[in-house]
Amino acid sequence: MHKHQSNEQRKHEGDVSKGLPEAAPNAGNAYEEDDHPATDAPKDHGEVPRKNDDSQDDKKDPYKAS
Repeated sequence: MHKHQSNEQRKHEGDVSKGLPEAAPNAGNAYEEDDHPATDAPKDHGEVPRKNDDSQDDKKDPYKAS
């Protein structure tokens, strides 16, 4: 039986990005989220404003027949 010290070797490697393949060590992280939420008015970003009034959703019982 071999005694592998792979975890000890990894501690000495330093900080490496675990998400990148060895073929692209300098590429950006493909798993990093780079889509930032809009902070301006929705009309400036093409977002469709909500038309449904959901202010009573948490006050009504959805399973109770009305």
